[in-house]
Amino acid sequence: MTADYPSGLGKIPRRLIQIVPRFRPDADGLGEFALCLGDALWRQHAVPSDFVVWSPPRPVPELPALSGDQFPHRVYPSLQRDRERFKAALRQAGSQSEKPVALLHYTSYAFSKEGIAWWLPGLLREFLHEGGRIVTFFHELYAAGKFPNKTWFSSGLQRHIFREVLALSSAAISSNDLYMRQMAEDNRNERPLASAGICSNVGEAQILPPVSGRIPRLAVFGLAPSRRRLYEQHLSVLVQLARHLHAEEVADIGSEGEWPKLREEISARLGEAGVRFKVHGPLPATEVGDLLSHSLAGAVNYSSGMHLKSGIVGAYQAYGLPVILFRPVADRESSAKPDPTYLTPQAVLAQHAGMEQMLNAAGRAGYEFYREHRSYDAILRQVLPWLQFS
Repeated sequence: MTADYPSGLGKIPRRLIQIVPRFRPDADGLGEFALCLGDALWRQHAVPSDFVVWSPPRPVPELPALSGDQFPHRVYPSLQRDRERFKAALRQAGSQSEKPVALLHYTSYAFSKEGIAWWLPGLLREFLHEGGRIVTFFHELYAAGKFPNKTWFSSGLQRHIFREVLALSSAAISSNDLYMRQMAEDNRNERPLASAGICSNVGEAQILPPVSGRIPRLAVFGLAPSRRRLYEQHLSVLVQLARHLHAEEVADIGSEGEWPKLREEISARLGEAGVRFKVHGPLPATEVGDLLSHSLAGAVNYSSGMHLKSGIVGAYQAYGLPVILFRPVADRESSAKPDPTYLTPQAVLAQHAGMEQMLNAAGRAGYEFYREHRSYDAILRQVLPWLQFS
């Protein structure tokens, strides 16, 4: 069931424990999401977070705060994927509060290469026995591969672990409607289920520059597999789109991946249309934000409806960037419901007069939607009631 805000709660913990698989400087959207949430909690309520990290980066970095010059949080990164050290760090973080509250950011493969973190439920039980309270944000649930795919062999154990974690949580949260339905099916202990958005991992614009003042550039931002899928499936349309928008550059932003020949083909095809293909690679969040805020539009490749669950789309919207949604070839839906928060390539290519107005309207609609449903402050409003105690 999807519950209303909990009744009988009201006290915000002095510190919030956030359990994350990875953290900076690793390129990990989940860790960035946790940091953005923690920073919003600090900014609004002066409550810092203790980040207990399963897979630490090397070397351990100095982490700047998103809301100021001083980093208010604590990080426990030196765990080296060791269960006992992870347990000790969680206990140490919990000792900082009389009633420790932990927000677990869960994905099955993040805590185990095989997706089978068999030790995690036991560790959470010990935390509960020591007086703690657990809320889980399910970013993913479990594998559901078909035989003979290797994920099929681990799907049963993964689902068992997911059910155990769900049962140990006082509340469960997800941004994905499909996951919410699956969680409801497995919710044996009738834990309250809540929905929350996904924010930008690269900051948020406070003032939106108009389209007329932006650089004629089309941004393709995200993880290497999603960007590669867009290029492989839609390169011809992307070239037409860049030409139609009078773009001078397509900016590829993110980890480079293993596809040098494809990059050569992209560069050649765009070059024939008079458009430069610039591979930026992974960039600091501030540089990504600056690049997005001065681009014409951002392109992504998602199935209908899933774009609202994407941190990349959240980043575009946070900077008022019109989102151009390409749909994967495997998406069999004949049409998507009209949505003012994004444009389709076909709609852009069909537009001739009034292109600037179209881009402005889509960027503004996405930005307003983001501010209301997906911004750092909005997500904190959605999550905070479940973290409180009586």
